[in-house]
Amino acid sequence: MSNTAQGTFTSDGRGYFTGIYTMPDNTQRTFTGQFSSAVPAYSVPSSTITYDGDLEGIHNVEGVIGASEMDSQLDNGVVLSGRLNAPVNRRYSVMGQGTWSTPY
Repeated sequence: MSNTAQGTFTSDGRGYFTGIYTMPDNTQRTFTGQFSSAVPAYSVPSSTITYDGDLEGIHNVEGVIGASEMDSQLDNGVVLSGRLNAPVNRRYSVMGQGTWSTPY
């Protein structure tokens, strides 16, 4: 059975991204990293992650930033998705790497 959590996801336009999610137990998990190529800055104010198991370690990410939606998947099956706050000019295929952490 898959679990879900809600949060936000942003990319700064230079390839760096941050996703901050509130887990069902009210703890917070952060996924930060970098895409292998620059993508226009975008924000997903209501991002959803779908996952099985723990959100830990370093993972490759691959997906699509569409004109109005983000749909990405990590190498361990975690899915990050949501509607962009403002559209980007075209569809972008993204690849990169990120690390899960727990803010203190």
